[in-house]
Amino acid sequence: MEHYLTVGELKKIIKNIPDDARVLYERIEDVYFQEHGWDGVVVYKKNDYIDQPDQYVQAFTAFLNDEDLCITAHF
Repeated sequence: MEHYLTVGELKKIIKNIPDDARVLYERIEDVYFQEHGWDGVVVYKKNDYIDQPDQYVQAFTAFLNDEDLCITAHF
C-alpha cells in the first residue's frame, strides 16, 4: 500500500505554526519520472493570462523544520 500525505495529516502538522511560516517543497529530480515510472497528476488551472495544464505529484509527508513547513515527495 502506498502512502501519501492527506489533508488530515497536514492539519495535525500545521496546527501550531505561525501564519507567516514559509512552505518549502522538495526538489524532485527527473530520474524519478524517467527511471522509476512516476506519473504526474495533470491539473488545469486558469489565471488572468492563460488556461494551461500543469503536472503535480502527490506529497509523501510533511514536517516542521524550525518554523518552516517542509513537504517531501518521497521517503
